[in-house]
Amino acid sequence: MALSGRARPLRILFGVTFFVFGPCVLLWALISLYRTHVFLHSSQSADATVIQMKEILSLNHARRSYAPVFTFLAGDGRSYTVTSKMANNPPAFKVGEHATAHYEKGHPELARLDSFSQLWLFDLSEGILGFLFTLLLLAVIFARKGQPRVYRRADFPMR
Repeated sequence: MALSGRARPLRILFGVTFFVFGPCVLLWALISLYRTHVFLHSSQSADATVIQMKEILSLNHARRSYAPVFTFLAGDGRSYTVTSKMANNPPAFKVGEHATAHYEKGHPELARLDSFSQLWLFDLSEGILGFLFTLLLLAVIFARKGQPRVYRRADFPMR
């Protein structure tokens, strides 16, 4: 089947998007997972208490999520209050709940709570998305290779 003038650029755009987007997102997710792993092994831990659930609205204000605000005493003897960068709905924590906070020695203000959703969920979601896009790209590439090109009389302009 001959491609129309509009279909060919769309197929090329689709292919380039998947070729660039899938592997790049997958690579970024692997790097991010590694960085989280290194963070956990090099970080210090402290007992934390969730003191508030901060409401986060989506861009169109249609969905609400809740980010835990927690306080902990760092190794330098100072108390820190941190709002998590990861919000969930339903909330992953309750006010008054105790958890473990992980932080880098020089940057306690960047502490993260020790839970799957707070540490790994975003990295894992990126990895799954990148893997699926890469898999789709490979499926399209290998599916096209196995199909022989069928030429029709209409494919050849008459002179």
